[in-house]
Amino acid sequence: MSLLRLLLLLLLPFFFPLQSSLGTDSHPLSFPLFSLFTPLLSPSLSTPGDDVVKEHVGELHDALLRRNLLKLVEPYSRVEVSHLAKKLDLPVGAVVSKLSEMILDGAVDATLDAGAGCLEVFEGDDARGGYAAALEAVEGLGAAVDALFARSRKLAAAAS
Repeated sequence: MSLLRLLLLLLLPFFFPLQSSLGTDSHPLSFPLFSLFTPLLSPSLSTPGDDVVKEHVGELHDALLRRNLLKLVEPYSRVEVSHLAKKLDLPVGAVVSKLSEMILDGAVDATLDAGAGCLEVFEGDDARGGYAAALEAVEGLGAAVDALFARSRKLAAAAS
């Protein structure tokens, strides 16, 4: 292991404190800055003894990506995924994958529009109001279909 990599591994906790402090806005660390250090660490992380460090760096990478995506998405109601990928200097596929994970986890109340390549962020309590209205409409349609079916039975019985 080179002296530079060893020095980086020793100083890593000072530059990148534990994840508990990552949620605060006062923490100056950004994902692009962290991405600069990752290539320097990757040869040393491939050695068998560095599984703990590799795990920690991976968790830190995910936490920083999530936090930076949340910060980037916050001011928008609709944003292109390619814009987010450009800001983070990542492939669009990686950003879509992480956004999908965050939507499923409930970290972001949004939906991905794959056709337009956009992320549509829901605003406040109105986010799921459309779901309740759609469910009510489907139940109403179900009742109408049942009534039409009953009428068609009566007509069929009367015709025979």
